[in-house]
Amino acid sequence: MRTIKRYWQQLLVAIYNLAIFGRLQNFAASIPTTSNEILHSTPAQGILSFVGIRDVSIITNFINSIPWVWLITSMVLTMFLVIARKVTKFVVVAGIIVVGFILIYR
Repeated sequence: MRTIKRYWQQLLVAIYNLAIFGRLQNFAASIPTTSNEILHSTPAQGILSFVGIRDVSIITNFINSIPWVWLITSMVLTMFLVIARKVTKFVVVAGIIVVGFILIYR
């Protein structure tokens, strides 16, 4: 319980990220059923060959990997922001101490 009180912001971000992850998974699961007809049409095949994609499964795999990319990226960014906040606090405190010493010894 102490951990929840101490890191409540990270808990809320994790809950938010898991909700987005679930929504993206549902979205990614519904795309292949509707996209197969679209991707096998003649205009879509022309666009895919222009881009250099020869197989429709590449697009399907990409769409299915989006939720995992979101989850991992958001968690890494959350950890980076927590570390950056701690480093910023340290730099500000160290700056205040250095300025204090400069003013004292002048």
